[in-house]
Amino acid sequence: LLETLLASIDQAWLAGFAHLTPDARQALARFGLCFTGKSALPAALHEIEQGKYQPAQFLQLAAARAALQGAQVELLDNAVGQQLARPVSPVMTNSVSVLPPSSPLLSAVALWLTDIAIKGFQRAEAADLDLIESTAQQLRTEPELAPLTSLLTGWVAEMGTLVPATAGASLPLRRWVDIWCHLLLLTVALPADQVDRPVSGKLHLLGLEQRSHEQFYSLLFHGLLLGDSTAQWVKITLSAAKVNAIPPEEAALLLPDALPLFQALQKQKSLQIEQMPLRASGDLLWQPQGASNGASFKLAKLIADYLVPAAPQPFALPSGLPANAHPLHWRQPVGFTNFSVADGWLTAGSHRFRLDERRSVDTELAPANIAAAELVVGLLRYADGALLLQPILATSKQGSVIFSGSSKTLPILLKPPKNTTVSMLQERASRLLRMS
Repeated sequence: LLETLLASIDQAWLAGFAHLTPDARQALARFGLCFTGKSALPAALHEIEQGKYQPAQFLQLAAARAALQGAQVELLDNAVGQQLARPVSPVMTNSVSVLPPSSPLLSAVALWLTDIAIKGFQRAEAADLDLIESTAQQLRTEPELAPLTSLLTGWVAEMGTLVPATAGASLPLRRWVDIWCHLLLLTVALPADQVDRPVSGKLHLLGLEQRSHEQFYSLLFHGLLLGDSTAQWVKITLSAAKVNAIPPEEAALLLPDALPLFQALQKQKSLQIEQMPLRASGDLLWQPQGASNGASFKLAKLIADYLVPAAPQPFALPSGLPANAHPLHWRQPVGFTNFSVADGWLTAGSHRFRLDERRSVDTELAPANIAAAELVVGLLRYADGALLLQPILATSKQGSVIFSGSSKTLPILLKPPKNTTVSMLQERASRLLRMS
């Protein structure tokens, strides 16, 4: 129901609040009934209906829509927690840094967002984007506003490739409304800085994601950190800027600090972590000097103890920040040691999940390889109203460990060729620096 409601109200941003269709008006009316108590949303909707278009009214819409998506995350936590017989992580409450309401730059952003909403995404033109360019340039001189500035800059660049919308063209409506709402909320408050907590223990890496586009490359290592009396799911992210000339299999050469993580993942050896910073989001800030090689561990036993449905050992999941609660960012790790794969679905007893082929089809974890695997570790995700299972690790029946990059990336890291695109580009850059 929430998914249907969101899809309905998003049509208002597509058409423009000055051009609402009867269906969009009905959807907004239902939207106003979703909240009980002293909600300011009905009054804001009434004023918009009367043609009173001010940032304050649209701010109420943005906050209410974000609350709906936060409710989606809570529903996912509860539903999947029951399905996997796993306790639900507590919701974290975080403070926000309230920004000065008199800031002319923030007021300019709020007014521009309001104008875009009034006009509608499908009517936006290049001239509308030009109106925010001067403000965006000034925002780049304000480091404390970096979260807003980076999001605004990226969105305007994307809009520039898609507007004006041609007849019949499909705009990424859900994402654009998400971004619009988040930007408007950032004009009044930013999440407070996260407090890093030093942690120690044995890190057992249980999966890897590789993400890249023409100018950026990231490695995301997932695993369980076992302390003296606690276990928690953590993530290590390493990233680097790149150019399109670098082949995908060479991109990891930009991240030499990832080598011990790759080796631990392949050999199924733990890493002893000492006083390494951990954030509430579950992000472990990787510091190679704070890690040492640990002992080997039995992957099947670890999965059976912690990750299978109704596993006997509990572990803590990242609580995240309420301001970032969004179904797109929702993840739930799970493992299976007795399963079958057919027609893109993984079945394990009474549990059945569709495999996320979009993220794995061109990797070592393609559905055909998962079907032949002995065990699998994956991340449950939510997309298009359904749960998807993204494999991040598997083992073959012969016992070899399979993960994204295990057959192409890792060999190059272990023994880099003499002449790679990365080494040539680094040499050229070094030469230019010496000349200057």
